Amino acid sequence: MTEKGKGEGPDGGGHPLKGIVSGEPRDPAGFLLKALGATDPRQKRSFAEQGLHALDRENDDLEMYGLLLRQIYLADIEEGHDEDALQIASELIDLGTLGEVARQDAARAALAARDVSTAIGHLRIAARVCPPGRRAFHYGHLGALLRFDGQADQAEDAFAKALQWATEHRKLYEAQQALAQAQAGKSVTGLTELREALEDDERLPVYALWILGELCLLLGEIADGRQYLEQFLARQKGVSRAKSLALQGEIAHATALLERLSA
Repeated sequence: MTEKGKGEGPDGGGHPLKGIVSGEPRDPAGFLLKALGATDPRQKRSFAEQGLHALDRENDDLEMYGLLLRQIYLADIEEGHDEDALQIASELIDLGTLGEVARQDAARAALAARDVSTAIGHLRIAARVCPPGRRAFHYGHLGALLRFDGQADQAEDAFAKALQWATEHRKLYEAQQALAQAQAGKSVTGLTELREALEDDERLPVYALWILGELCLLLGEIADGRQYLEQFLARQKGVSRAKSLALQGEIAHATALLERLSA
């Protein structure tokens, strides 16, 4: 792994642990808690590395090792060290303690490195190995990525699988399935009903704004579509790089739609 200011404080001027009071946790779990709470990636990495150093690999469980290692992955992602992040995600996959989370992390790092096919492969596996309650989420993420990659038919199939497992936000998957069908050149009905259902859902996640935007464009409601897309992009400003990477495809797609409207 490349050197990236390891051990520096948030201002680059000293060790992040300098000045901590005596008696604070010095065991791996204590350092993990500190890493989880750190917002500065250099601090996060430093706490995680100290936790790994304090770890007794013979007596401590591998899950703690994986959790600490994942904090370094998150620091790498936040600082743009995508190849290092992908390498750590691969190690976490081999470790086997984080299951589908490691696959999702690997997909995020692959997307950051512009390796869409590798990201798709990781998401396919994540959807298979995750608990049933998480299956709709992974198939939905997979479907969106396939659609943005121009694989509309496969995206439609992924959204159908998401609907098989979904217990909430079903209209979101139905809407994205309809968008995939339209992209594939198929006749689509019920778009108005889908739009109304999404607009009436008070628990709708923020990322659904771009779905509403594209639905409106298909319905010929250009002004409303533009407004939803702009709202979605505005909500992404100021978020961490790790969070923005999770919606990288959606952000690029919404941006492209707006650019076409302005052309």
